[in-house]
Amino acid sequence: MNEIDHSEFGEGNFLRKYFDGVAPKYKLFVDVGAFGIELSNTYDLIVSDNWGGLLIEPMPIEVFWNPLREAVKERKNIKILNIAIADSRGVATGYIHETPGQSSLVFEQESQGKKEIVTRTLPDVLDEERVPIDFDLLSVDTEGLDYRIIKNLLEGSSYRPRVIVVERERPLWEHYQIDVAQREETIEYGEIFGRFGYVQVFETYGNKIFSRR
Repeated sequence: MNEIDHSEFGEGNFLRKYFDGVAPKYKLFVDVGAFGIELSNTYDLIVSDNWGGLLIEPMPIEVFWNPLREAVKERKNIKILNIAIADSRGVATGYIHETPGQSSLVFEQESQGKKEIVTRTLPDVLDEERVPIDFDLLSVDTEGLDYRIIKNLLEGSSYRPRVIVVERERPLWEHYQIDVAQREETIEYGEIFGRFGYVQVFETYGNKIFSRR
């Protein structure tokens, strides 16, 4: 196995090894908050194992996004969607951050600007793109909306990804100095995943990975 890993904390190598042991059904991912080649949880699956799927990024930064777009442009099993995923349809304020990858629909702290963004729910997009109910991998990195997106998906639809990667909440709390009262339900990953038959199989400083039993 090629050990080059473009993910931030080793998530990419873990996923490749995991799917070596548990064969993927479709070799199909959905990456919400795809950002670029660097820090990607799915890029190595694309280039090394010929996975296909959806790369979703609402506020692309050209210097990071363009190399990814160029790298996959000839791959007919990859689709790029520059749309915002949230837990409801509508219009939200996007907060633009100077630090790459930290623009958010949640955290206004430290932002340098803002713009109105149309939001869609993940089930709506999966329906439109005809994604199988039990697709192999969902990776979500939305700077604060991960839990709400997952909750909306699991409680509001029949979609059950076999493996789900979500951003750990504590580094966000610490970075933005979010107090306990503002943390809302983001601490309830264990409850929502357990209720729908998922167990945690891996954890890094930045992410948690859950697999369906």
